[in-house]
Amino acid sequence: MNIYNYDPVTKEFLSVEEADKSPLEPDVYLFPANSTTIATPSGLEKHKTPCFNIETKQWSIVDDYREVKLYSKETKEIVFAALGQTPEGLNATILPPTSNYDSWDELTQTWIYDSSLETSEAKLLV
Repeated sequence: MNIYNYDPVTKEFLSVEEADKSPLEPDVYLFPANSTTIATPSGLEKHKTPCFNIETKQWSIVDDYREVKLYSKETKEIVFAALGQTPEGLNATILPPTSNYDSWDELTQTWIYDSSLETSEAKLLV
């Protein structure tokens, strides 16, 4: 019998393993804390993670951009997502800026060169 282990805090799926049989009771299996016999969903999309809801006894699919390098659309700095956060919710993008003089363009969803940023920096250096 398979058991599906999940993190005690985030409830995200960690691993699957074979349950141990009880040495004292025949046909009884031992289940560690933070595990379930309910299988995780299959065929998950990229940047999705199953998390177990202990109240409803179901897996839900949560956005997972924790290991993706994101860039703030306002500051161009790297942004780190927590489990459940999306680039849109963080006002960020996975596209890196190509220079220090780029600005995010919502219409085209890309970075565009902004000469006014370069001009502003040059004035500060004078």
